[in-house]
Amino acid sequence: MTQSNNAVVTNCEKRMFPLKVEAASIETRAVNGQSVEVLVGRAAVFDEFTPLRDRWGDVFNERFAAGCMSKTLGDGHKVMILYNHDWTCLLGSTADVITLTLKSDGLYFEYTPKNFEFDRRIVDLVRSGTIDGCSIGYRVTDHDWEEKDGSWFRTVTEIELYEISLTPIPAYEQTSVDIEVRKDAQKPEPPTDDAEERSKILSEANALLSQIQEVTK
Repeated sequence: MTQSNNAVVTNCEKRMFPLKVEAASIETRAVNGQSVEVLVGRAAVFDEFTPLRDRWGDVFNERFAAGCMSKTLGDGHKVMILYNHDWTCLLGSTADVITLTLKSDGLYFEYTPKNFEFDRRIVDLVRSGTIDGCSIGYRVTDHDWEEKDGSWFRTVTEIELYEISLTPIPAYEQTSVDIEVRKDAQKPEPPTDDAEERSKILSEANALLSQIQEVTK
């Protein structure tokens, strides 16, 4: 049985998945001369049941239906990328550094780190395998339960997706992440700890977090 690190806060849920980092998967893509490392992978898996344990210790089986994220990704709201679900460790959003793509077997992401020291450290930890997990934070808006032979099965049919996180605590085995080296048209930013830009990004995250808290009251 797969051990779960599931956390539930009111109606906001989190699911954690393992990432697979393989040096052989590093690629170089030529776009006007500048090399940029990009983390790519599958952040959620569709149509595969996985055993989970709820807050009371009871076991149930859960899967995400293939269409459960179509609406939430189609409404144009920002989805954040964090480290370990910590809103003070914000890495960016779909407005700048991440791209989310739905495929038949899951939610895929591409994350282009900024050139802050913290962001570069995250990439190094993924490369070393210290960070080997990916997680999503979301609110379920529709789901179905079914009992079979004394076991419960939950199919999540629709969610509101708030964030994806890189985490050192994996639970699912079906996801992956690789590091690609690409050539980017933009000149890389010099190393910086620009407090003003960090403050602006964090302000946006806090505003979104306040909205989530209002929804989940």
